Amino acid sequence: MKHLIIGTAGHIDHGKTALIKALTGFDGDETKEEKARGITMDLSFAHMESGENRVAFIDVPGHEKLVKNMIAGAFGFDYVLLVVAADEGIMPQTREHLGVVDMLGVEQAIVVITKTDKADSTQIAAVKEQINQAFETTRSLRLHTLLPVSIYDPESMANLKTCLLALPERQRPSAGFFRYYIDRAFSIKGAGVVVTGTVLDGEVKPKDRLFAYDIRKEVSVRSVQVHGEAAAKAVTGERAALGLSGVEQGDLERGMLLGRKGFLRGFNRIDAYARALPGEMLRHDSRVQFFWGANRCDAQLVFLEGSGEAEEAFVQLVTDKPVFAVFNDPFIIRSDATTIGGGQILGPVGDPMRKTQKKEFLEALHRGDTLTAFGILVQAHAKGFGLVGSNQRFGLAHGAAIEAARRLPGCFVDETELVVYDERSKRLLQKAALSIFDKNRRALLSAVTLSHRFKWSSRAFVESALQELLANKQLILENGLYRHPECDVEDAKSYIETTLMRLIDEAGMVPEAPYNLYDSLDLDRPEGDEALKSLTKQGKVVRLEHNLFVGATNLQRAMEQLRGLIKREGYADVQNVKTTLGFSRKYALAYL
Repeated sequence: MKHLIIGTAGHIDHGKTALIKALTGFDGDETKEEKARGITMDLSFAHMESGENRVAFIDVPGHEKLVKNMIAGAFGFDYVLLVVAADEGIMPQTREHLGVVDMLGVEQAIVVITKTDKADSTQIAAVKEQINQAFETTRSLRLHTLLPVSIYDPESMANLKTCLLALPERQRPSAGFFRYYIDRAFSIKGAGVVVTGTVLDGEVKPKDRLFAYDIRKEVSVRSVQVHGEAAAKAVTGERAALGLSGVEQGDLERGMLLGRKGFLRGFNRIDAYARALPGEMLRHDSRVQFFWGANRCDAQLVFLEGSGEAEEAFVQLVTDKPVFAVFNDPFIIRSDATTIGGGQILGPVGDPMRKTQKKEFLEALHRGDTLTAFGILVQAHAKGFGLVGSNQRFGLAHGAAIEAARRLPGCFVDETELVVYDERSKRLLQKAALSIFDKNRRALLSAVTLSHRFKWSSRAFVESALQELLANKQLILENGLYRHPECDVEDAKSYIETTLMRLIDEAGMVPEAPYNLYDSLDLDRPEGDEALKSLTKQGKVVRLEHNLFVGATNLQRAMEQLRGLIKREGYADVQNVKTTLGFSRKYALAYL
């Protein structure tokens, strides 16, 4: 089935809600206040179907004081249904709404001249000319169809309905995971918490586990409805109501994001390309209202370069709350009174970069040069750049991100761990590894242990870097252990056992945890574990608990002291063992 979301736009009282009612039979002005005042105050939703074609409508308020509500609904539009009354023509909110949907990346507009029964042919012709002129100022938004309509004229309404149902489905890019902004949250007796919104990406089914990013809480999907009917799933481009469990109604509100856990991080600094609407200007270091998805917050708008005013600029938005956004998400910025402009989010992840790097990075993203942007990110991350964040950073699924990374010259791509390293990362790792072997000529380490030591490096990357050191004869490899060419250890197994036994005995009754011993000696962890197992089997070492191994002789000493304590004081407990033997609580409990 073809799914379309069409949003209304236009000046107050130009007939948007009446038009939707005539098309679908649904009256969007439901509240008492809307009925009393005769205006739409918040978003309302309706739909119509014919065969395999389904059109969902988001009707938005037209009053200038309710533009914030209008923006919340406009984010998910496939097409905009711009309504202009024949007896009034283009009005201030018409232009503002036109600018908003243009900034949000909507590409096609169906313009309806309503109330044609109240105007003559001359007036209608003049309005058509106004509309054509208005579209000369838009960048991405184009006029698809212009139709004169009266809700009292069945033929004109039939023409409009045919036009809307015939619109082609919009191809939405996918970042590879489910994303859904809440535009309403309420509770229904017997059904619990219900939210409504547009599926921006992916799909959702009953029993799915989702993550409410803004409140960092997991929720379960109890039910899915599409246009008021139970559905097996909701997919990209559909309006959906989700019944949720694991959350209270008061926890969720308009603008919050539901998605798969682990795909997004929130940041208070968002890099973007912004441009002003005609007649407006961007101002460096100004306070603005920042709108993305169905969400909004206050922010400081800072130019990446320069100051003063500009019609367009690369900017950073310093927000009052974390923003969970994805590359190329559109946004709107407003003052208290008017819409200033908008643009595209280019850097939703707060990557640390030099100013010159940041400029090159944003310019590459703005012109769609993902490969160059990848390269700059790798340069900025000396210890590797994780592809896990590519969904958010570039709107790319992992497979597409790996393909892009493979094209980077001189880089190592760990396709299992999803990390990219450049030549500088390799040199950094090699220098750190060699310093261990230079300081301790008896160091015996595997690639696994070195990847634990240098947590930023994956095992495959460690192996790759060490292979180069082997080729240059800077290290040697024997039985899976790397060592210095001048290492004098002949039998690694015996050396590790003897050395560990000596350290455990020297530590007395309070030995260190095994991994601390291994690291202090630069010994391989798996080999150290095998040595401890052997010593324990031989009865030379006793394991008291998970990470506490004590020499048998020292254990006997501890037991003698404990027995002496019991003879003197009549008992032994944690407190008197700590006081008398000088143990910490951890050791006192283990010996008792």
